[in-house]
Amino acid sequence: MKHILLLTDFSKSATNAMDYALAFFKAEKCHFHVMYVHKSNSFTMDDLMSSSKKNVYDAILKDEKQQLEAYKTQLQNTYNQHQFSTIIDYDNLLSAIKQTIDSKSIDLIIAGYDGATSLFEVVFGSNTLQIIRNISCPTLIIPEDFSFNNFKDVLLPLDEYDALDTNEFDRILKFLDINKTHFHVLRIGHDDALMETDKLQLNTKVKSYDYHIIKNVALADAVSTYQQLNNIDIIGLMVEKESFLKRLIAESSTTKISKSLSLPLLIVHH
Repeated sequence: MKHILLLTDFSKSATNAMDYALAFFKAEKCHFHVMYVHKSNSFTMDDLMSSSKKNVYDAILKDEKQQLEAYKTQLQNTYNQHQFSTIIDYDNLLSAIKQTIDSKSIDLIIAGYDGATSLFEVVFGSNTLQIIRNISCPTLIIPEDFSFNNFKDVLLPLDEYDALDTNEFDRILKFLDINKTHFHVLRIGHDDALMETDKLQLNTKVKSYDYHIIKNVALADAVSTYQQLNNIDIIGLMVEKESFLKRLIAESSTTKISKSLSLPLLIVHH
């Protein structure tokens, strides 16, 4: 049974990401851990001095606990094939996630896009960006207002550092039904020798794919153009820290970013 961490701040984007995740795994029994993290620095000095920290935290988080429990009950009644539990914390976001990954043996994190200020955050949102940068657990990022449809087509962009004979590719396949999925593989670069190795792995590991070598075209342009010409349901990324994502973002304008990254992203790290 997969253990899935659903992050929520009770926003529209977080709720939408949860809905997508539950539809994504509708045919598989999973244990969903719904987690809310309250920023510890939002407590005032008066709050912390008025009583014990535990009592203060319990009082301040009372509404969130009630919301989580109500949401859990709703989920259990609607999706009775799954298991649900709630987690509420007042730790640093990344620390809370890392602790939960270890203690609950999390296989996948689900996050939605949230508020943004910088160029990177225009795409991913500040909290989601922190997760991409600092958490090595596979992460599925869902655009706000994106609804799940029974998907078939996965776009897999590869740069010169990506290989298909690695655990990273296997980790992507872990979350997909390879018998029903068609892979669109874009090898970005000039090394034709990689094609033979790539196709050997694809022939061994997947049932259906198209393979393209893309030369002298910016990564973002290649992804955006291919996405517009083909019906793509999700993008799989094997990333070396931020390098691949930076290339995907830095090479395009904000408008092009919004178009090229309008699909769910399944991210695994090297």
